[in-house]
Amino acid sequence: MNMYEMIKQCYDWGVYTADYVKSYFVDKYQSITQEQYEQIVAAKQ
Repeated sequence: MNMYEMIKQCYDWGVYTADYVKSYFVDKYQSITQEQYEQIVAAKQ
């Protein structure tokens, strides 16, 4: 499982909020791109 899949899974389960994913994994660590972040959030709506 890659970083994107792991983050997506945790977000889907409610472990991480969208704000947390954005501030930590996109802005701070650049683990995933802004585009990947948008895909994760859009998929859950």
